[in-house]
Amino acid sequence: MSRGLTIALGALGVVGCLAMLICFEPLRRSTADASDGAVSVWIYTPHVAPGDTLTLGVRVAGGDAIGIEDVTVTADGKTLRVRGDGATWGSMIVTNHHGAEDSLDVEVEVPRDATPGDTLRLAVEVAYVEAASSGSSFHNARGRGAVQLAVPVRSPAMRAVRRLLSGGRALATLGALCLLVWYAGPWLGWLNRQDGGGGEALGVLFIALLVLNGFVGYAVFILPLVAATAWTGSWLFVVAGIVWFAAPIWVAIKHRRRGGVRGVKGDLADFQLRPVVGRTLGTPYRTDAAAAHEVLAGAPRVDTTTHPIAVVEAALREVGLRATARGKLITIVDDRGRVATLRVRRPARVAIAGMTLRSRDNLVSIDVARALVPLYGPLRLSGPLLGLLIDGTRSRDEVIAEADAQFHKALGVLQQGLERTGAIMSQVQDSLRRRR
Repeated sequence: MSRGLTIALGALGVVGCLAMLICFEPLRRSTADASDGAVSVWIYTPHVAPGDTLTLGVRVAGGDAIGIEDVTVTADGKTLRVRGDGATWGSMIVTNHHGAEDSLDVEVEVPRDATPGDTLRLAVEVAYVEAASSGSSFHNARGRGAVQLAVPVRSPAMRAVRRLLSGGRALATLGALCLLVWYAGPWLGWLNRQDGGGGEALGVLFIALLVLNGFVGYAVFILPLVAATAWTGSWLFVVAGIVWFAAPIWVAIKHRRRGGVRGVKGDLADFQLRPVVGRTLGTPYRTDAAAAHEVLAGAPRVDTTTHPIAVVEAALREVGLRATARGKLITIVDDRGRVATLRVRRPARVAIAGMTLRSRDNLVSIDVARALVPLYGPLRLSGPLLGLLIDGTRSRDEVIAEADAQFHKALGVLQQGLERTGAIMSQVQDSLRRRR
């Protein structure tokens, strides 16, 4: 991955995270069926027949603390009043940078004498109390919100059809997400393999997409699934959310295993081998690695060296790796059972540019690269949080020490980035709250 593309992806990820922070509440409210000020109402079970129970989800948000005092629902001339907990914070509150919220589920019975095809109109009034801090103290302020809802009454048969369609739409959306992950996998893998440092930029972008995926899943999977099953318990929201996030991850793991070693369980990460110099140094490189090392910085990248796959297999065995070549794939196992695969394009003329290295960890990848240096000259090994020059001038322990140092440095940079991002988000939230 080029430096420009890495910076662009990283910037896009940071902007995406900030955008999701700013749009958090508007996006959440956009999934509601009706809103008024701090009040939002969801119709959890929109497909009902005469005699069914209609479940409404009422939510209020704002201030440093907030509580629903009561919810009044008027439908078909009948009034239902449900009391909430109201102010539960006593004489002390804790400043909430993310905004406080409270929710209450209300169940309304559809009249048994309602006629299928009619529309059940509901007037929902919500009374709440909100605490807002001012300096070292706070004050409570009461508020009200009112929304109008219209729910079509259906026949039992049409209700079943509607619920079936809602469930099918939810499952189809989950399937579409899994297909997107499956077919986007090769592109993301190629993007990450262009340079080991590109993974951090993709990681930042992934965080923004992960938050956005949560909102999308709530709107197009969880709510339709609740409407289809008419189950409104919190357990269903939790289970559906886990399925929405876990299914694409499972698909991604399955995708990465495709084309790996048959019979080998577990995931193999992608690594990339690139030539630093090719045959310009020729055979003397094997005996004069120090001289070759001196010209690495200014040497052109030449990629013309090729060897039969049998020669590559023999070179891997010379360093103690158990290598088995079958067709275009070399299966590699080290003395501790760590597995790697080396896939080539042309077994008769194997070039570095045509190799695809996949491994479970950095150690066996380093061993593979060191085994190939006598054949192809100095190599650049890139992978997740890894970017090493393997040129034969350093011992195996020295190379491993550098890999460990790079890993810990990347963790430190990631930690600093998260801390700075958290500080920026807190500042943005404080600014938004003051504007309110």
